[in-house]
Amino acid sequence: MKKLVLICLVLLSLLIVLPTLAYAPGDTVTVDVSVNSKDANFAVLTYTYDTAVLAYDSASCSTGQASAGKFSLASDNVLNGKVGTITFKVLDDAKEGTYEIAISASDVFASGEGDDEPVATLTASVSPSSISVESSASEPENPDKPDDPKPDDPADPGEDEPCAHEKTVEKVVKEAKCEEAGEKQLVCGKCGEVVKTEEIPALSHDFKWKTVKEATAEAEGLRQSVCSRCGKVVK
Repeated sequence: MKKLVLICLVLLSLLIVLPTLAYAPGDTVTVDVSVNSKDANFAVLTYTYDTAVLAYDSASCSTGQASAGKFSLASDNVLNGKVGTITFKVLDDAKEGTYEIAISASDVFASGEGDDEPVATLTASVSPSSISVESSASEPENPDKPDDPKPDDPADPGEDEPCAHEKTVEKVVKEAKCEEAGEKQLVCGKCGEVVKTEEIPALSHDFKWKTVKEATAEAEGLRQSVCSRCGKVVK
């Protein structure tokens, strides 16, 4: 009977396939890093991914150091279980498809390991080990979310309410000059409607004396009144 139950459990495990998680461009992907060992205290893990799809964001490690592409593990205890996480961003121009995230172990050894001791072993894994990129990842269904309005449904009464123009932005349409007025507008930051148009008064000239020719012992000098804004000269 026990053998029959065991066989059924094995067959059931073979039938269960973990779904590949779907992400959209711009989404954050968090990957768990785990190891399995009976004797290793030190190891270096190297992970790879498609750089045309994912961008490294950050990594954390509970038993060592983590960086882009690598984990350096060190512990007084045997390395086993989850050791860290990696965070990626799906690139905005990532193409649709399924992509693998792989990890491997190297430089595995146990503390106090000598020539007569067996070589330490360790296997590493990531979860998820693959992701699916879709143009717009499907959101989980929410039974409480109302159905989308149908074409025959009456329009939402709130859709026709006029904008209150609560936030406006000042925009200079025409710069004021010395002898010419300018113009500015108050534009609604929400709907873009021009709420108010105002005149910017002309600046008027700002004349300053400018020496054109220095005076000498034999000749008089020359200076002019010049506007510092527009350059107009008053002789």
